[in-house]
Amino acid sequence: MYIVKSILKNIFLNDEVNVVRGDPDRTNIHYSALPSLSKDESLLKLISISEKPIIIFHSSRVSAEVTNRFLLSRMESTDIVYYHAGLTKDEKQSIEEWFFSSNTGILNATCAYGMGIDKANIRTVIHLNAPTSIEAYLLFKKIVIYSILVKVVAF
Repeated sequence: MYIVKSILKNIFLNDEVNVVRGDPDRTNIHYSALPSLSKDESLLKLISISEKPIIIFHSSRVSAEVTNRFLLSRMESTDIVYYHAGLTKDEKQSIEEWFFSSNTGILNATCAYGMGIDKANIRTVIHLNAPTSIEAYLLFKKIVIYSILVKVVAF
């Protein structure tokens, strides 16, 4: 409730607005957590049994890049790319165009990619690192509202 009041006060300057609330739980989304002794090996196995395209969310740029290199070295596919705020505008645009047209792509991304995406055929979202706060969790959850999603997995 504090967040709603803060938004009303700071953004709408206490003007009269209609607040529409809904249940954040989506019945078409399956959540699961997998215990793991090796994130890398578990990730490879999960990718092998998951529908694509896949977004793997990371808590840092370094994690996105390191995982991207690991997957490229261990998988036969080269349809694997990373995305984060440190890329140039042209690089981001190129990756966005690639991912939107890809049916088999694997995108290692930070929340920089999650802001405002609307890709209809995302089938799997993996959180390699657990979100650091409730707000971050809800942001990631909001991202997948646009898609029919099979799986959200947090390691």
